[in-house]
Amino acid sequence: MNRLSKTLTASRLILRQARSSDADALFHAYCGEPDCAHYLTRGVHTSMSQTAEFLEKWCVHAWSKEDASFAWVIAERHVDLPIGIFLVIRNEDSAQIHFGIDKQHWGCGLVAEAGHAAITWLFENNTLRQLSTVCDAEHVRSQRVLEKLKFVREGLLEKHLVIPAFGPLARDGVLYSRARRQ
Repeated sequence: MNRLSKTLTASRLILRQARSSDADALFHAYCGEPDCAHYLTRGVHTSMSQTAEFLEKWCVHAWSKEDASFAWVIAERHVDLPIGIFLVIRNEDSAQIHFGIDKQHWGCGLVAEAGHAAITWLFENNTLRQLSTVCDAEHVRSQRVLEKLKFVREGLLEKHLVIPAFGPLARDGVLYSRARRQ
């Protein structure tokens, strides 16, 4: 799978490889924002350098390896302003996905738009047979997005996620999956 030149375009968004200049915008709008990290296992970033390291690992270095896990930066299409991340963690012929955007853009359908573009590309340009994700059982907004993206709720995973915003105890997660159509 060659992602190096792959930029996905949707009506209001682009999904692309990160640039060094993205760290500041993503830290202030998304990665360093406590509300945006509330249901994430990574927790809130405490410095711009932490966001820069995240981007270097997932959005720059990973793109140089064929069939590696990677992430796209989600950016507003007409101004190319980074507003979030779409992460793909590969495991042979399947992958986990994780996504999020800044609080300012919640409720506008942008996560579903980004997800549709990414999922379509992942299934059409890869050998992936299935995508999955686990979200916190109380994260209703994420569950609604996954259902819009035609993911199926597979079941409850008890005490599966440790989310820093809620402390050290494991929380229940909901497993969702979507198979490639044959």
